[in-house]
Amino acid sequence: MTEEDYLSAGYEKEEQIISIVQANKMAFVTAGPFVVLEFIIWLGVFRLPLGLKLSHAFGLLLLYMLTIPIHEGLHGLGFLPFVKNGAQSIKFGFMKEYLTPYCHCREGLKPRAYLFALLLPFAVLGIGTFIIGLLTQEPLFLWLSALSLLSAGGDTTIAVLLRKYLSLPDCFIKDHVSECGFVAYVK
Repeated sequence: MTEEDYLSAGYEKEEQIISIVQANKMAFVTAGPFVVLEFIIWLGVFRLPLGLKLSHAFGLLLLYMLTIPIHEGLHGLGFLPFVKNGAQSIKFGFMKEYLTPYCHCREGLKPRAYLFALLLPFAVLGIGTFIIGLLTQEPLFLWLSALSLLSAGGDTTIAVLLRKYLSLPDCFIKDHVSECGFVAYVK
């Protein structure tokens, strides 16, 4: 549905946007505690080594660069089960002025479906990589997980904005067309 369709059906529009700069700052507030928790678990509970070999540091950088498009792809995969027009409803792009890739869903989704797609990279690349690190006892995965969690900080910040819509029975969330955030259509 278009914005006009939502408004003519009696929905009210509420924009929830945040600047890219603010989202990056808030990453430390919304995702940072998860990174701290990982280090507490890694060092305090499992007492695993923290250091990286120099050769692993280069590998970490390469792996992290690979996770950037994977992060956006996971958003796209998260949107797919909930959109009517399949992959045609999902757009990938890059904001040159912020050196930021993005995945944009053109359809409105129920808030919980939107939340699922929003936090899928956080769960897979952040938490999943951490679990792999615990299983292999390889610090490279701890550091990759920490970077992935912080990279999902914009997503976790948007999730905080989304929380007030999660319990609304007649609400649709649509990615904002040009800003970091979303538009909520609420009845």
